[in-house]
Amino acid sequence: MNEILVNLAERQERFEEIAQRLVGRQVTFEETTQSLAERQTKTQQTILEVGQVMLNVANAQERTNEILLTLAERQVATEGQR
Repeated sequence: MNEILVNLAERQERFEEIAQRLVGRQVTFEETTQSLAERQTKTQQTILEVGQVMLNVANAQERTNEILLTLAERQVATEGQR
């Protein structure tokens, strides 16, 4: 009977060790998941910012093209008057 109790106590101790390791792994998993979620949020924000910058550049390029077109038209008109 005593041997059975010792065996049971050893198994209980092993079970508790395994449970503690699992708790540690669960905490690590949750921390990793949180970190990945934060990185995903930052990445999405960066993509939105890059998109906005690209839109600003495209708008500036469009205005530049309009200015160049106006200057070219004036140049042609000036040369036509000579």
